[in-house]
Amino acid sequence: GRAWCLLFLAEQKARAGDRKADDFLAEADLAFQGLTELDYGANQFKITLGLGKVHVIYGDLYAARADMLESRSMAGTASETQDLAWHTTIKERDTEYARASGYFKAVLAQKDNDGARDNLTALIHLARIAVIQRDYAEALVHAETYLGQVEQSKNLWVQSSVRFPRDK
Repeated sequence: GRAWCLLFLAEQKARAGDRKADDFLAEADLAFQGLTELDYGANQFKITLGLGKVHVIYGDLYAARADMLESRSMAGTASETQDLAWHTTIKERDTEYARASGYFKAVLAQKDNDGARDNLTALIHLARIAVIQRDYAEALVHAETYLGQVEQSKNLWVQSSVRFPRDK
């Protein structure tokens, strides 16, 4: 629970452009990493999902920094050092997104994860990362899988409301 709270704080701070996002993100990463050493059985996917989200936020922070450096470069105000920093930041962004993708694919591969919501989270992040990396074919695959899962979930709820009208 603590790891997830730190992750949500980091996410909120990152969206607000607060520099404390890094601190919360590092704490969340450490907390989730510490949990990987334990066996949580059927709930193990929640740790893997959390790690994926941590690395997506890291990737997003690097992407924001790269955008800032690129805008300086396009305005002609960037130094050679800043151009080098841009290339380094792009590599870091791609590394973080690759880590996140690995975690999300691991969530989808876990057989004892019957939590469709968590699969949807993994799929939408995979689609988003693919778009950022300009791999539109892969993004479409993940998006179509996402939509298929949503349709299955919707059908399940419709069938349940027919079977159990009192709970509708």
